[in-house]
Amino acid sequence: MTVTAFTTRINNIESLHLLGATDAQPSVDEKSLQENEGKYDLVISTVYIESSLHHRLHQRLTKPGGVFVMVGVPNISVPYYLDNEYLVNNEITVAGSNVGSIKDVT
Repeated sequence: MTVTAFTTRINNIESLHLLGATDAQPSVDEKSLQENEGKYDLVISTVYIESSLHHRLHQRLTKPGGVFVMVGVPNISVPYYLDNEYLVNNEITVAGSNVGSIKDVT
């Protein structure tokens, strides 16, 4: 198994390798996200990103037939939408949990 970690803090890349990540990339670099579209069997999104575009690009990291899991709640001041066309056309399973949220969602 290979693990790619996406991070908002580029200076964490070395630490992510030490934790076992095979690869580490910036989570808000649109070019990098687009280059990795459809590459991963399982995407676990723990990121806190304030951009609808970046949320969509993270969903699109999931390969056809894969699983996209959101384990946090996006910032509610930013409209967040599931990329229905991509997810449905590629038969991607979507799951979620609030255990990754840094804020109380109740």
